[in-house]
Amino acid sequence: MSEYTLYLGDCLEYMKSMPDKSVDAVITDPPYGFGLYSTDVSINSQLFVEWINCYKTVSIFGYPEEMVQTCMDIGMKPEEWITWAPSNRLGGFGKYLPRTTEVIAIWGDIPNPRLVKRPRANHTFGRALAAKRGLSITEAQERDVWFDFKPGASNNHHLQNHPNEKPISLMSKLIIMLTDETDTIFDPFMGSGTTGVACMQLGRNFIGCEIDPGYFAIAEKRIKQAQMQMLLPLEQNVT
Repeated sequence: MSEYTLYLGDCLEYMKSMPDKSVDAVITDPPYGFGLYSTDVSINSQLFVEWINCYKTVSIFGYPEEMVQTCMDIGMKPEEWITWAPSNRLGGFGKYLPRTTEVIAIWGDIPNPRLVKRPRANHTFGRALAAKRGLSITEAQERDVWFDFKPGASNNHHLQNHPNEKPISLMSKLIIMLTDETDTIFDPFMGSGTTGVACMQLGRNFIGCEIDPGYFAIAEKRIKQAQMQMLLPLEQNVT
């Protein structure tokens, strides 16, 4: 059964107590520093350097312009760069070209680049492309633009657990791609706990930090429910 540890408070304080090699990957969506909610403050990019140097795989969300600047500031080019373009998201305000996308920068190992997309088995080009990439005919690599729907977008803001909430489907793909079962994932800014929920569903262990008590309570409830839901089939079989 997947386990989780949650910490209410600043992630830097918790990180001091973490044993070496206790985490296999950092997957996080840090605050962007626009002041859109109480804890939306700028993060010192040197913290990212520390993660990249300490952990096998690091994945960080951000807006394109800011993430490019961060990469330049820390002098570390990501191994992969995913664009998240939710097709149900309206453009933001305050820019000539309103923001409709976010990016995911990935440093380090990517153990499972083969996901669910499949070339057509009866198509000559599909077979040739799969062979060229060293894949079987039923496997293909995920592309670098993801279109998963944004939770609570458009007229559904009342369904949001957090102003910057990510879809479970997107986090699940990222977790499958970057980790193996029983790995431990650390989210220093877990918000409403979506990464933790996906970890419970996918057989990963999870460590999460959140400084806002309200979002911490939401995350704790969602992650606990996800863990219990994964236990239900086993309990039903036993009885």
